[in-house]
Amino acid sequence: MMKFRLRTRLFSLLALLLVAPHESRAQLAQSARIAVGTRVRVRMRDGAEAAWQFEHASADTLTLRRRTQESDELLSVPWSETLRIDTIVVAPRSARRILVGTAVGGLVGFAVPYVGATRGRCHAELSCPGVAFAILMPEIVGTGALIGGIAGYANRPWHWSTAWHAPAAPSTDH
Repeated sequence: MMKFRLRTRLFSLLALLLVAPHESRAQLAQSARIAVGTRVRVRMRDGAEAAWQFEHASADTLTLRRRTQESDELLSVPWSETLRIDTIVVAPRSARRILVGTAVGGLVGFAVPYVGATRGRCHAELSCPGVAFAILMPEIVGTGALIGGIAGYANRPWHWSTAWHAPAAPSTDH
């Protein structure tokens, strides 16, 4: 019983550490509200669009980096040629996804020893694989719940969102 309580406390402590908020240490560029090193998708006025890494923004230009197999490629683009900059927005950690992952992992962890204990055939009194599954059931269920909780913690949906859009061109109608 004492061993079970210790495992429960350790599992609870690990779960609390996983959901603790983390502070971002990203350095913000001065002209654009995009963190240095962020993946961006840049659409140019001529219709060209490509994924880059944000490097620097000044009053006149936007500097981007792309790492290829051969080298690093730097691109400086005037703001006047840039139509839109999109960044990746990642959903925050969700206690719901963690709990669902823990529940699913625990159920799968329960199903494995249950099937092993009920489907295994005993060959002799001391040679019964079902007993081993029954003995190891708490560890298997706990491991499944832990893995499911970690998967729920790591699973964060993302999407592209516009971080900067060029101002509309002035009207030429008189």
